[in-house]
Amino acid sequence: MRPVSVSFEGFRLFRQGHEVSFMPGAYFILGANEDDPETADSNQAGKTTLMSLFGWMLYGRIHTGLQKDALIHWDENRMEGELVFDTGLKILRSKERSKSEALTICEPGKKPVEGDLAIVQARLNALVGVSEELYHNSIWIGPDAKTKQFLAATAAERMNLLEEIVANDLFSKARTVAERKRKTHETELSVAKAQFDSLKRQEEQRRQELLTAQARLQGAHERASAAQKARADRANRLRAEIREIMAKPAETVEGLEAVTMQVQLIDQDLSRIAVEMGNASVAAHMHVAEACPTCRRPFDAADVEPAKKQKQTALDLLKGLSEKRDKLQTNKAEAQTRLQTLRQKIESRKGDERRLIELNRDLSNITQDTDDEGLAAFEDAVTEIKRAIVGLQQTMREYEQAMHKAASVIPDYKFWETGFGTRGIRNMLMDDVRTMLQHHVGVYCHRLAGDQIRITFPPGDKFDILLHGPKGPMPIEAVSTGGVWRANLCVLLALRKTLQFMGSTRLDMLLLDDLCGHIDDTGSRALVDTAAKLASEFG
Repeated sequence: MRPVSVSFEGFRLFRQGHEVSFMPGAYFILGANEDDPETADSNQAGKTTLMSLFGWMLYGRIHTGLQKDALIHWDENRMEGELVFDTGLKILRSKERSKSEALTICEPGKKPVEGDLAIVQARLNALVGVSEELYHNSIWIGPDAKTKQFLAATAAERMNLLEEIVANDLFSKARTVAERKRKTHETELSVAKAQFDSLKRQEEQRRQELLTAQARLQGAHERASAAQKARADRANRLRAEIREIMAKPAETVEGLEAVTMQVQLIDQDLSRIAVEMGNASVAAHMHVAEACPTCRRPFDAADVEPAKKQKQTALDLLKGLSEKRDKLQTNKAEAQTRLQTLRQKIESRKGDERRLIELNRDLSNITQDTDDEGLAAFEDAVTEIKRAIVGLQQTMREYEQAMHKAASVIPDYKFWETGFGTRGIRNMLMDDVRTMLQHHVGVYCHRLAGDQIRITFPPGDKFDILLHGPKGPMPIEAVSTGGVWRANLCVLLALRKTLQFMGSTRLDMLLLDDLCGHIDDTGSRALVDTAAKLASEFG
């Protein structure tokens, strides 16, 4: 991403508000001495201040290390700026004297990020994708940049500077990443272990609960078995009583009616016999005169005998009827006794029937009455605890895996954290850095000077920069200042490209401060021509 505009007010020399827009391409910032415009000295014109503005907008500091209040114009109490990129990202930063700095990030389609300065700055660093150190060595190459010192240093110093530059970004970043990863995994390991220990305690607690629940379930089973046996015994007693009642003869109302009818028939026979006995009694007590009561003359025996026989017959009939009456009365008494007994049995049967209903109901209740519901509650409790234990064990296995994973990678990150802090690994990678620099410097030499410039970096413990000319290769520090600025630019751009590749920055911009020093008109035209060729790299 590249900046499209920057507006600012109260920043160092710039008291009034200013806004600068940028189109893709190259820009020259020229200045004049306000006290003596005719002099070639353009110090205090604000060129470096304008370039350092980008550093303050991005990181809240400038390369000189001045306190933030010292960046505010001496006649103002506040400075502010707004930096807009072609991606739509907008950065707003402001500072009042003796007060905290304010930073706001506006991304397209998102809510502005503001508030805690450290948090917002971290978010901005992530969006920019380049550290402050890398920014000052590869994007804004000012007078104090180590990449610029790299060109002016000796071969031995240059090697140390290159290691420092790379270490300050690549190795420091790698070491920081390794350290952050190590700490992250150590935190994960600590959290996972704490969670595992907590789950272990929960599992032990659940196991105690399981033992208690199983003991309760066993007790419930024993009580249920005893209750079941008691119910079975009672059911057997009820069934025996039911069988005893059912074994009794079934005395019905029909039998009662039959005996009642028998008594009624006996009464009818007794009534008839009484009538017959009355008639027979009359005949039996009839007087048979054997002589005339008046004259006392005996009657003829032939006349008296039939009357006697008739009387005797009546007496015999009366006697038979009397015996029959006695027998019927006896039968009646027996029938009445049987009738009373039947009535009592029928009444008792009704009680037995009621008892049978009660017994059958009790038997049905006993048969249906179980302890399944209570046992089910205990069994559900045991099942739930077992399920909870299985869940805890599954989660514990997951945390064990997380602990194992974290513990297995922590030594690796410790190794890399230590390794990136040693010169051994740096020296191993410096050959790759040299190769990368050689590739990029060849590209820039061809792009900016055609076949006029050729630069090589020979291997060795030192970092020599050889500029190849008609007289053969020469160390770059031995070449005259007037002809070396373009070679320095190629080396500078190659170093910048290498650092950007290692840092993976998203910023598509380059600020070069006081690149060539004092050059003549021919050098100025060459500089313009070189800048035009370089502009294509930035859109």
